[in-house]
Amino acid sequence: MKMPVRNCAVWVSRWAWPALLALAVLPACRRSEVECETRAFFRLVEPERKTGAAPFSIDRLGPEVKESLSIRPYYVTLKEGNHAEVGWMGFDLGLDVDYIYSPEEGVARNALNADDVLPMKRLSDERLLVGFRSLICVDGIARSHYCMDDRYSKEELPFAADMTCRRPWVWEDP
Repeated sequence: MKMPVRNCAVWVSRWAWPALLALAVLPACRRSEVECETRAFFRLVEPERKTGAAPFSIDRLGPEVKESLSIRPYYVTLKEGNHAEVGWMGFDLGLDVDYIYSPEEGVARNALNADDVLPMKRLSDERLLVGFRSLICVDGIARSHYCMDDRYSKEELPFAADMTCRRPWVWEDP
């Protein structure tokens, strides 16, 4: 049984418009920034080994840190033009700081304070390591609990934040 031409045109127009709409909208959607969230914190093995411009090495991870840290990165957003925004959490206060990320050197430099340099390394599209210094709770209090100020170590130690990354889809006006 043959379908009349008129019915065929109605059938095609009824089912073709979603595909055409998708083709019209997709160029305006693109994967932009890379969002990374902290998965775990690690002690470092041989952090004193100098690696280029980084103040310490994050090449060898030690045991995972379960204790409370005085300050820690909880997210990194990698933006266009090698800009990075690092969200810091310390003593229940949050702070967002802008950095310039240099993948070749393996560091991120504070955009306002050139002396503030973090080791930073992309291990894959889904994984990022960020080095930082922090005081650690000497009582062995878990990260989810509050550590009294006088119970933190006397000097800052180097740590690495292991982060999971993803690229969200965003809408851009043409």
